[in-house]
Amino acid sequence: MYEDAAAKQRAYRARLGAEMMRVNRRRRAALEGRVNRLAEAVGQARSAGCPVAVQIRGAATDTIVDSLTEWFEARAAEAGGPERAAPSLEGAGSRGKAARGRRL
Repeated sequence: MYEDAAAKQRAYRARLGAEMMRVNRRRRAALEGRVNRLAEAVGQARSAGCPVAVQIRGAATDTIVDSLTEWFEARAAEAGGPERAAPSLEGAGSRGKAARGRRL
């Protein structure tokens, strides 16, 4: 199948390169820091009684990012709806589904 061990190694590295994504470690660390800062801020806002932060389900950063994304998507879908002084996260449930009355 391969001419020699070097050809086999080149084919392996080519397959590996096609499957893997290169990541800049400094940028990844910076992104993790920003996401952790967001989680910290949401936790502090929740403790302070912020109506939006109180409705975010869970404390994991992935959950927080997903909850905020769904909330903004729901607000965009309601464009032209009534404006609220303290927006509610109701209506932003599972991805792609309207979950009225459920907490995030």
